[in-house]
Amino acid sequence: MTGPDQANLFWEAAKVFLTLLLFIPFIYLATRFYAQKGLRAVEGRRRLSVAEVYSLGPRQKLVLLEVGQRLLLLGVTDGAINVLLEMDQEDLPALPLEEAPGFAGKLRKALGQLTDSREATDD
Repeated sequence: MTGPDQANLFWEAAKVFLTLLLFIPFIYLATRFYAQKGLRAVEGRRRLSVAEVYSLGPRQKLVLLEVGQRLLLLGVTDGAINVLLEMDQEDLPALPLEEAPGFAGKLRKALGQLTDSREATDD
């Protein structure tokens, strides 16, 4: 390369670098602004929340979504999200306390079995 070609190449690289220096902060500020203006909660409450997720396979699941006072049962796959059922929260049957899902229910059941086995050995 000769002197003028190198200078031209240097000038083109400098323009690209300066353009990036101008746009990167702009993109950062724009994403921060839109993140703050996104779906906001009203009076500290969230409008949208995932109540439960049940996996049907590696790429399929059922999602129970709470939207205000409505519940949506969604079928989620790699290619689509389909609404399978829509109902009010009052229509959803309550879970019995002894069959509560999660760690607390399993712990309660295990402690009950442990207590029952100790009472049986004491007799």
